[in-house]
Amino acid sequence: MTRVTMLTPYVPNGKRAVERIFGCNYGLYPMPNIFVLYTASELEAAGYEVKIMDVPIEKWSEEQYRDYLKNDKSAAYVVYSTLLAKEMDINAHAILREINPDVPVIYSGPAPTDDPDFFLVDDRTFVIRGEPELSCVDIINTLSGKSDRDMFDIQTAIPGISAKLNGKVENYPTGGVIENLDALNHPARHLVDASKYFSPKFGVSPVTVMLTSRGCTAKCIYCVPCSLSFARELEYKKTNENKPPVRMRSVENVIEEIEQIAKDGYKAVSIIDDQFLWGEERTRAIAEAFKKHNLAWGCLARADMVTEPIAKILSETNCKFVDIGVESFNPAILEYIKKGVSVEQTENAIKLLRKHNVFIKANILIGSSPLETKETIRHTIKRAIELDVDSIMVGATNPFPGTVFYTLAKENGWFVKGDYYPSDSQREWVMEYPHFTRDDMDEMLRWANRTFFFRPRFFLRQLHRLRNPVDFIKTVRTFFKKLGWIWK
Repeated sequence: MTRVTMLTPYVPNGKRAVERIFGCNYGLYPMPNIFVLYTASELEAAGYEVKIMDVPIEKWSEEQYRDYLKNDKSAAYVVYSTLLAKEMDINAHAILREINPDVPVIYSGPAPTDDPDFFLVDDRTFVIRGEPELSCVDIINTLSGKSDRDMFDIQTAIPGISAKLNGKVENYPTGGVIENLDALNHPARHLVDASKYFSPKFGVSPVTVMLTSRGCTAKCIYCVPCSLSFARELEYKKTNENKPPVRMRSVENVIEEIEQIAKDGYKAVSIIDDQFLWGEERTRAIAEAFKKHNLAWGCLARADMVTEPIAKILSETNCKFVDIGVESFNPAILEYIKKGVSVEQTENAIKLLRKHNVFIKANILIGSSPLETKETIRHTIKRAIELDVDSIMVGATNPFPGTVFYTLAKENGWFVKGDYYPSDSQREWVMEYPHFTRDDMDEMLRWANRTFFFRPRFFLRQLHRLRNPVDFIKTVRTFFKKLGWIWK
């Protein structure tokens, strides 16, 4: 049987591993890449032996990485890359090519979708733009001789593929979006060691990741959702003005996966949909399945989708957290970024979740608008504390390629180096405003984190939530990683 390895490449000594699920920061804690697991399951269903090799999790040196490649007999490698990881991935590619110049390497994810030419360094390397699951099977079938398809015949080319032919990059027509998500196999979680992954948001482990829908209807100008949605959107916008349509799995299909997750021994599930709350009936059915199987869970949600019944459902079904995209408590800023949610709606959502004792993490952006000042940031953080949110994540607003914010930054000369370059969006800005520099933003980012996290109330809540000693120790380590930078 032909073996295909899903490879997360070597990270050089002194460098940090990139978090690839959202893709725009370095990871504070490791979680399994659900998008890799989806592609792996499709390859297994097609009859291939599939191995997942997460080199950063193994903490291998370059020598260990080289030894692995020398002894490995995989017929192809599949790499999921993000903008922040692209330089490291292509450097690791060079090491792979030293050892095996002929093995096919297939890239997917937002970075290859955005810039296929960067990855197509030789004619044995291929890129899948947008959603990768089905096209990856097509490529492997072609390379292994299971298909009569000619990869280099444009008339019969695999949708959404980029490849190098006679020294020239060919970008074959897009594959669009996957219309029926129920047709995909459930993620191949059996291929990973669950004990190596952890989330401080839960007081239990092992933890896994789940995706019940793809896409979001909102029009926020800055938004880079989960990395698969970003790749999906980047590809779709090459031929369409609007965002790609939302596609949801059926409730029955989601519940079937929840049952398998419980059977596999997981204790908690992090739902990473760009927007999980799609109405009370759907939310209740899925939430009740988590409760039935005694699974802790959490999700991301828009404030305008939080109703009293939904807050009650979350509270009654072991929902451990809801991440709310607050961004700012300034109405003019919310209007500028086209958030589509008012300050009043956000405050009401937080009050409802607080009323029903659901843990709230407020995601807040700094620099999302030229209307931003030190005063607006201070107001937002103080308001979050007044509303008694449990935690915050304060990040840099960087203009990613493919967003409206990117176009505004280019037109107004906000980029410090003339254009976007990959950076950690929790720590570095690639742009600034004439009145509000990167140093100003950096100062306020540190102030915001210190102001919120260095309060007795925050520490006491963490002690109450994390009763498992092992998980408590892991959470403390994660916090101190963050602390070392906040206090710098």
